[in-house]
Amino acid sequence: MQATRNYRPEQPSGFSRLALYLTIGYTLLLVYGTLFPFSGWRAPENSPWTLMLQRGLSNTSKPDILTNLLVYLPFGVFMMRALPVRRCPVCMILVVCLAGTLLSLSLEYIQAHLPGRVPSISDWILNTIGGSAGALLALGLRADTGLGSWLNRVRTTYILPGPLFNFGLIILGFWALSQLSPLVPSLDMDNLRHGLKPLQHPASLEWLRLAEYTLGITALGLMSSTLFRFRYHTLRIFAGFAGLVLLLKVPVLSRQLSLEALLGLISGLILTALFYYQHQRVRLLIGVIALLGTVIATGIYTAADRAVFPENTFNWIPFRSHLSNDLIGVIDILGGLWPFLALGYLAMLTTSAHRLFIVLSGTAAISLMVFTLEWYQQTIPGRSPDITDVIIAVLAWICPWLYRPLSIKQGMADTASPAPPTHPGVPLHRYWLTAAVLLVMILGGLAWQLTSKTLEQPLDESTLPLLPAPAELPPVELPNFHYSHPRLPAPKSIEIARLQHENPRYLSRQKKRASNGKGNFDSAILIAYVEPGSINLDILHKRLMELEISWRGHEQAKPVAIAYDWLYDQWSAEQRALLRDKLVNNANYLIHRIRDKQRLSPYNVYLYNSPFQALMATTLALYGDDPRGEPIMNYSYDYWKNRVLPVWRQIMGTNGGWHEGGEYVGIGIGQAVYQVPAMWRE
Repeated sequence: MQATRNYRPEQPSGFSRLALYLTIGYTLLLVYGTLFPFSGWRAPENSPWTLMLQRGLSNTSKPDILTNLLVYLPFGVFMMRALPVRRCPVCMILVVCLAGTLLSLSLEYIQAHLPGRVPSISDWILNTIGGSAGALLALGLRADTGLGSWLNRVRTTYILPGPLFNFGLIILGFWALSQLSPLVPSLDMDNLRHGLKPLQHPASLEWLRLAEYTLGITALGLMSSTLFRFRYHTLRIFAGFAGLVLLLKVPVLSRQLSLEALLGLISGLILTALFYYQHQRVRLLIGVIALLGTVIATGIYTAADRAVFPENTFNWIPFRSHLSNDLIGVIDILGGLWPFLALGYLAMLTTSAHRLFIVLSGTAAISLMVFTLEWYQQTIPGRSPDITDVIIAVLAWICPWLYRPLSIKQGMADTASPAPPTHPGVPLHRYWLTAAVLLVMILGGLAWQLTSKTLEQPLDESTLPLLPAPAELPPVELPNFHYSHPRLPAPKSIEIARLQHENPRYLSRQKKRASNGKGNFDSAILIAYVEPGSINLDILHKRLMELEISWRGHEQAKPVAIAYDWLYDQWSAEQRALLRDKLVNNANYLIHRIRDKQRLSPYNVYLYNSPFQALMATTLALYGDDPRGEPIMNYSYDYWKNRVLPVWRQIMGTNGGWHEGGEYVGIGIGQAVYQVPAMWRE
């Protein structure tokens, strides 16, 4: 116990100084997140106070309520610990509450001057409650309170003393938070079934997820072996902790207990047991390797339904994607934070010498590794490559080194923790052999995952209901239909004049892309409409007629509809007749695709990101010009009025939203919800 006697307790002033730095840093983060992207400032039409009062809890979603409560919780904790200890805890809580109130109120007021931001009295109230709750939590954990005293006794009994080992406990807490966020439990049977669904109906095993859990549990298990005073039976304690955290995912909203998590827990505990009683240097080395493997497995993971998602470009603006969905952003930050905090912890345990070299070389290596993984994610559909993840990784590695008490050599784990000998009769090389076999299995699974192609399981569309055919529907009456062309939304003369005056370079670029009718269809149609006679319509007409409709049909049908409608007066009678034949053929193809081929549901974004927009444009361009357009309008009208709009009203309600997720808004419904009504109104 000599190392324990040599340990010098941390000075309270140093801890308060750290808490002060954390308070300042977190406040800046709140300002950044609340006022992002800091552009488009303008004076509000109404008073900011009026705008705040217009939006109450009734207009706030449950995720927004939870986010506004949680986002100010750390602020309350940090500021409470930053304040000097006083005899009046109530006064300290009031100070923190007042600071959180003023900060939130100021930011809500400033939001009224930003487009796209909505100041709200409910946000201010929830932020204040969150900050106050953080202050109460910090007060409850103080050593001079009943709860804090009990926790301190437990910690002193089982865990080695010192701020470095406190840091190790915090890392375990961050991992638990990353698994259990958003920390909203529900014992509703539907939610419990959802939480167990991957076990009840397992799909193909995702090897990268299995590797991520296996290596993560191994790293955390070996890290926990450095925390305990005595390591007899402590592996069971860690196994119980990790198992409990994963089991608690079942009742937490939006979380599930997957087969990969369960198998990863088992295999991770086996690997941990192989090295748990080895020399500390061995444990630290294996822990570092496991952490790096966890980061790599997480970085190259490909979702099983990757065929559904588009590829993404690299985001260079810090925290932009995190701010579009605050709750998901917090979960993503927690997931990317703990592995690099753990790397810092293990590095600090290794040595106190060459501190600056370790920090700088580690920063360079981590930056390069994470940036490479993020850059590679541009080739993985469904992933979001983001510079934010690089920043989070580097900050998680660097920040602990800046707090000097953490970097003081405290390598007491072996001397203060007598370890029992390994099991008698089992040579050490067998442990390494078993570990090697498991490692080969994991690497083989990773290689198989990277080289295999996950096929999307198609829906049995033959079982879906079949809607009435166009000929079976009653004729529609549209007394106010605009029969003259153009019928589809097109630039007005005043808009064309303004464009020619204010942005002639745009038109020149479009003209270059049009290439006299031989280039891009959209550009050729636009230039022919804006500058009649500037495009060879014979070439354009020939190319339009050569378009063979295929797949979902939108790439061929929509250009034909717009060209026929916008350039109606410029086509010859013969050209218009041929284009009408093309419109009829395209419309029937689209109807067959929607009604028979895929039987697309109005709840399915596949309907909106391609065929339905093209069908509406084709229908409106053709109707009234050809008798064959009558049944086509009957179908489109029925589908629009009696299928699509009721679904939109049901799902979007008064606050918007779409049930399939944010990525589907970008690729489909976000366009359709604007373009289709605009076409119909025009």
